[in-house]
Amino acid sequence: MKITKKVAITIVAVAFAMYAGFLIKKGFYDEGWSSEDQMKEDLLGSYVVMLGLPDTEKNRKKYRKMTIEQLKKELGFDTEVIE
Repeated sequence: MKITKKVAITIVAVAFAMYAGFLIKKGFYDEGWSSEDQMKEDLLGSYVVMLGLPDTEKNRKKYRKMTIEQLKKELGFDTEVIE
């Protein structure tokens, strides 16, 4: 019984370490969206909600012709931050 308990504790510890590593990577190294399509979809969803419409595919389709730059401007993301 003791060996089974040690194996279970080891498995839990390894899983916890892997999850902690994932969170650290996500928090410090991942920046922005994975692709421009993903960025546009997120901005489009935010824009539709800002207009007071439900975030549905039908409402997104109405504004899909907007460029990423137009969406950023409408959402107030057009200002550049100088570091």
